[in-house]
Amino acid sequence: MHRAEAQLSTSENVGLLRTKDNYQMDVNAQDLPNTGVRSDSPLNKIHHYHVTQNFAPDIMHDLLEGVCPLELKLVVKALIDKRLFNINLLNSRLVSFNYGSGDNQNKPCIFSASSMTNPDGAPGQNAAQMWCLIRHFPLMMGDLVPEDDEHWELLILLLKCMDIIFSPVISRGDTVYLKHLIQDHHQHFLELFGNARQLKPKHHHMIHYPMAIQKLGPLTRFWAMRFEAKHNFSRRLSHIVCNFQNIAKTLAYRNQMLLCYNLLSQLSLVGDEVEIGPGSSVLVASITDSDVVHIRLRLGLYDEVFLANWCKVFGHTYKKHQMVVVGKNVELDPVFGKLVNIIAVESGVRLIYEEWLTTGFSRHLHAYKVEAQEPRKTEICRIDDLLDYHPLQMIQSGPPNDPAFCVVTRYKF
Repeated sequence: MHRAEAQLSTSENVGLLRTKDNYQMDVNAQDLPNTGVRSDSPLNKIHHYHVTQNFAPDIMHDLLEGVCPLELKLVVKALIDKRLFNINLLNSRLVSFNYGSGDNQNKPCIFSASSMTNPDGAPGQNAAQMWCLIRHFPLMMGDLVPEDDEHWELLILLLKCMDIIFSPVISRGDTVYLKHLIQDHHQHFLELFGNARQLKPKHHHMIHYPMAIQKLGPLTRFWAMRFEAKHNFSRRLSHIVCNFQNIAKTLAYRNQMLLCYNLLSQLSLVGDEVEIGPGSSVLVASITDSDVVHIRLRLGLYDEVFLANWCKVFGHTYKKHQMVVVGKNVELDPVFGKLVNIIAVESGVRLIYEEWLTTGFSRHLHAYKVEAQEPRKTEICRIDDLLDYHPLQMIQSGPPNDPAFCVVTRYKF
């Protein structure tokens, strides 16, 4: 496909995909300007491997450091030009927004006025910050934007695509739906900005995501985020030691020292250890939901349990008042539970939660609306029993006299 065609293409053309045969023809032709192939790839010498049949897209660089910052800045600039809000109000909400403990370490940076004039410039956020920002942006600014705004619709379409792309479990039907979502998103982008700009190469990569998922599985298994997290230790260390005579030796030595420390400390190399925070030992009878603990854990009312302020499992910290996904209802919407207590017993950590009612999904805010059940329904579970292990934050939205409680999820369940 010619570059000019790729900039306007919104769907995958199977007939134009490279095969072993047409790839070899392009190699033999030695016509780089017309074929895009300079020479045969050295990787093709590997047994049972060929570059035309093996590929793994990197959604971190394609989306979080490519499509997302570009489109977010374009949408924000358009909304500011419509006088729906200004950059000062946006930055004020960015700073004061309640991201919750799960995303607090990835708080996004404020926008500068210069970044609005150059959407193709540096994003100003790293990948984790951008993922946090774009997920919470509709809830952060949605009350100021009309529901039929065409620029806002572009952002919602992108988020709907990301809900599937970032999901750890994807069905074949989801990939078919994703194909149409990406096509709608790209068409809408061209309708809004087609006179001034075309689709970027990273937009074009998205077109092939459904096929890649069908062949490889969820794309979060192949992204560069985990490599970047591992590499971050060496990158920070290189700035700290200030010794560049043989920096490779220094970094290798420090990484080996860290591995040695973890082995001698008997720390798990995969981060599956359980860390329990401070708390107090109390009688089961003194707990607010003692009947649930008494029945489900088969403990006596005068047995002692440890009430923890927090616990850390698989690198995720659970605290009271967080929301967790405990299942799905008959409409296949997630069921959320608000953590009431965290107890530690001999068999492990248990979460006591109050089940909340999911009243629906707000497309405009891209969040689930929840409300407390009457009468109150309390349950207890292990962390392994959760539908998703990421703790979430319940965020209040709407006017003070009629607030609505919303939960923003990381992906589709």
